[in-house]
Amino acid sequence: MKKESGFTLLEIILVLVIFSIIVAVAGLGIVTGTKGYVFARQNAHSAQKAQMALARITREFQELYNITACSGSSVSFESGDGEYIIGLDGSRIRIAAGGSTLANGDILIDGIEANGFTLTFYKGDEIWNQGTDDIDSLTDISIQIDMIRNDVIGGSLTFSTFVHPRNVGYW
Repeated sequence: MKKESGFTLLEIILVLVIFSIIVAVAGLGIVTGTKGYVFARQNAHSAQKAQMALARITREFQELYNITACSGSSVSFESGDGEYIIGLDGSRIRIAAGGSTLANGDILIDGIEANGFTLTFYKGDEIWNQGTDDIDSLTDISIQIDMIRNDVIGGSLTFSTFVHPRNVGYW
């Protein structure tokens, strides 16, 4: 009897199952890689926005020579360029020229958590209090921004810096 060459049905099904498993694993790898790329891109965008806002706030605070009012999330101050207010307005940090309300100011950054903008004023190692302490004793201003993360429920990205005002008596 002559032996016929070819594949049996069982061999073909086995090859198809193995091929399907390899394709599924490769597909999961591509999806995971794509999610990682999107996550990194969103984080880089958020970090860039926060760095730009912190740079602008830092520049303004370095040039201030008097603080007329302050709280944990806003400050009114005088600098060589005039009077300004910087503060949290909803989910945005805004800057407004003197006489304007914060709501009419320019947006420095959006996507901020509720209570996600914190200003702390220092005189050396102690807390500086506007109205009680002299402006000449102000040494540092701590700025913290907590941005909303869209990829994690309840998650946030925190950015912070210290500013040393140049135009007050400490320097």
